[in-house]
Amino acid sequence: MDGKFARRALRAAKSRLRQPYRRVRRRATDLYLGVRHLLPTHRTVTCAGILVGRKRPDGMFPDTRQIVSADDYESALVAALLRHVRADDRVVVVGGGLGVTAAVAARQARAVTCYEGSRAFARIVTETAHLNGLDNLTVVEAIVGADLGVYSGDKAVRTIAAEDIAPCDVLEMDCEGAEAVILPCLTQRPRVVIVETHGFLGAPTEAIAGLLRGLGYVVEDMGVAETRLRDSCLEQDVMCLVATRDAAA
Repeated sequence: MDGKFARRALRAAKSRLRQPYRRVRRRATDLYLGVRHLLPTHRTVTCAGILVGRKRPDGMFPDTRQIVSADDYESALVAALLRHVRADDRVVVVGGGLGVTAAVAARQARAVTCYEGSRAFARIVTETAHLNGLDNLTVVEAIVGADLGVYSGDKAVRTIAAEDIAPCDVLEMDCEGAEAVILPCLTQRPRVVIVETHGFLGAPTEAIAGLLRGLGYVVEDMGVAETRLRDSCLEQDVMCLVATRDAAA
């Protein structure tokens, strides 16, 4: 009986300590992210020509960007943005990730609004904008359309309806299956809609193409989302579609 009591007491003590520990660690990580740009660096890391981070020698906290330089990162989305975004465009990006596609768009457009459903990745997109000197990129920490449970405990605290996203000329979506929820509720008609599909997450390419055509768009299939991950993209049905408005619709 004494042994069981001791084990219960130990579990209770661990439980009481866990939350304060997590709060302290989160605050320390936020503080580190705020000053890390002042620390010395080893080398830069770029993806699709966008600076996404610097390897640092301190080792105090794990780098949130465990990724190597990749010229062909998000190759299809980047190619579509470079082709279709104009200097006076307003661009909305749903699903920021490392902030690469949002930064690519911001280099060409008048203004970019990026919605990111992960608190950690929202900070990363903000840092990417800072690293690349982009003051026309606004990050909104919010889930768009529906909470599909992609980020579990790290998710943003609010959800924005598809009809409430900022007005835009170009809409880019890389939102892990939420495209199937957002498109049927989209009330505005951007000039161009660029979508990375996720068949393995319930948003198959054919179904997304059908939704876009139903909204009056002409759809172009750009093929696999990432050429460096071609086999995986084909297996999981992760493709890129570009939809442009049909003038006759």
